[in-house]
Amino acid sequence: MSVRYALLASVSLTPFFLLSTPPAPSTTKYRFDLKSETTVDLSVVGAPTQVTNLGLSAWVVMTLTDSAGGKAVHVVVDSLKVDTTIPQITPGTIDSARGGRVNGFVDPTGHIKNVTATPGGNPLLASVQGVVNAPDSYTH
Repeated sequence: MSVRYALLASVSLTPFFLLSTPPAPSTTKYRFDLKSETTVDLSVVGAPTQVTNLGLSAWVVMTLTDSAGGKAVHVVVDSLKVDTTIPQITPGTIDSARGGRVNGFVDPTGHIKNVTATPGGNPLLASVQGVVNAPDSYTH
């Protein structure tokens, strides 16, 4: 008789366990390439035209976790290759961007909000943050 009660109890409690289990986060790896060139005409001040280039290739790991009213997004820069003529981007800047994090929240309409980067102030992480913050990135 006790086996029957145990079976009945396990069947009746099953829906509660299924409802309380949160869905597993979705983790995906992405590679993106970003290339930009900026030309500044300094002829008005008697200086030559200044051209700066930035080539950035990065592998990132993105995790989306269901949250109340949307999804929490966490991006970690896994690896980074930089080719640039910008003097402010030093080997130290590149090293500090590796392992950097970008976090935000995707609302139910697919728009990302509250995007932050850690460490802050890193121009390469700002570029990654711009890619994460791109409109219509998370509609599916």
